[in-house]
Amino acid sequence: MRFKRMTAAVAASIALVLAGVLPASAADEAESGSTSNVVGDPEYNVLGETPTQPDARARMSVATPTRITFSENPVGTYVQSLYVATHGVQFGPTAFIATDGANPTSPVLSGSPRFQGDITGTFVNADGPFTVDHFSVDIGYLDAANAVSIRAFDSRGLELVTVPVSLTGIVTVNVTHPNIAAFLVFTSGSEPAGWAIDNLTFTAPSGDPSNDAGAYVAPW
Repeated sequence: MRFKRMTAAVAASIALVLAGVLPASAADEAESGSTSNVVGDPEYNVLGETPTQPDARARMSVATPTRITFSENPVGTYVQSLYVATHGVQFGPTAFIATDGANPTSPVLSGSPRFQGDITGTFVNADGPFTVDHFSVDIGYLDAANAVSIRAFDSRGLELVTVPVSLTGIVTVNVTHPNIAAFLVFTSGSEPAGWAIDNLTFTAPSGDPSNDAGAYVAPW
């Protein structure tokens, strides 16, 4: 296998890439001898926006979605703080993992009493509360439309949006709003057989201090 000898310029560029100062494309340009206009580069200047400075780019990292399936702990476990360190969510004290024959991805998370109680969740990790702009969760099994709703709150405990579940069965509900710090899933109509949640999915912020919820005020 043959390797091209690196020039001093290439080696210096790679060192800057590893340090997070230059984008990876800069190393390729140094090797080819070409350069790009930073202000005119679409990666830096989209639709006339001010170019992002390299030091700001270095602070950012790629965030990966978090997914909680509630198969991570034994059935019957009350999960209040169990998912804080591993997944970044604190649930209400009465939520517990249960089996549900009507849900193909059982086990699920139930409120108390079983399949009848509300479920609350707060986004929090070792650094404290944080906010998200979107999350999704499976709710069911629902025999009636508009029987269950999700309410999202900001870090002050103020309501941001309420999303009614207008379908039946196992329904994946997407909630999108800036700065969601917590959520409540509750019975808002008639659902005698009850419901549970599963497959909570969200993307935590990474390197963006403006997305920090600060001191959280619970609305319940």
